[in-house]
Amino acid sequence: FRLLQLLCEDHHLGFQNYLRFQLGHTSSQVNIVKTSCEFLILLCDSKESIQKYSATEVSLISQILLFLIESLQGPCAGNQEIIVKSDVVVALDCIIYTYNKEDELMSKMNPTYMDLKSLSVILLAATLEGREDEAVHIYLDRRLDKSALESFKVNLEIVIREVIRIAKYDGRLLIEEEKSLLNTKQTALVALTTILIDLGHDISEKKSDISADYMLRHDNRDHNSDGLSSLGSSGVYVPPPSPLIGVVEVAWRGKVEKACFPIPLAVKYLPAATKQTFLNEVDMSSSEKRM
Repeated sequence: FRLLQLLCEDHHLGFQNYLRFQLGHTSSQVNIVKTSCEFLILLCDSKESIQKYSATEVSLISQILLFLIESLQGPCAGNQEIIVKSDVVVALDCIIYTYNKEDELMSKMNPTYMDLKSLSVILLAATLEGREDEAVHIYLDRRLDKSALESFKVNLEIVIREVIRIAKYDGRLLIEEEKSLLNTKQTALVALTTILIDLGHDISEKKSDISADYMLRHDNRDHNSDGLSSLGSSGVYVPPPSPLIGVVEVAWRGKVEKACFPIPLAVKYLPAATKQTFLNEVDMSSSEKRM
């Protein structure tokens, strides 16, 4: 599966299509993408199976997911439809719902390791990438359990905010391990937010109440019922936590698309004068220049 992943890297549409359909070979066709999907479905047919897998089995599932991600990104419309119309969506639901101790251990030992849940949401986001129609969106919206995504989104936000909180409490910059962990979690959170937006789900700040509430409690502050603002123990207003993900609208292929990105930590340190200078000097005379 690592070899198949490398064949598709750099959005190689030729290989992405060839692994699904060998043009010119009319007598025998091998749909490697479909076969890989069937293998993943077999491995992840239940939460109980995923929960018991060893480190070797987790690594195998991880590599299959990495290959399938590469087979879609670019995008490759034919491969996207194969995955969304198969039971891979059910398998990914199982992965997102399930805790595996070996997967968690590998994540703790290696901050750059992308856990199975994160890879699953990145794969789901890749199925929606660059679509000119709503066919995949409709299939995914019908079959995907969005409550699992919401729960995982809260967990990601808590981890990210905790990393930032600890460094701030210690009065220091992030160390390399923390930067790596932050990057992997932010990548998953961007993918997850993209899915929810593309499927028309509400991602307003109120949806992040739980993670915001977690941070307020860890700062020893009282909070009100909506989780968006609070009063400290001295009765002073405490603003809500800064958003972790930004969303912008871009013109692409004649349509307006929403793109998600992690908000850099350095943003809060930019003086107002610097922001105003950028707005005054940036060239926004056309859609292309604004992008």
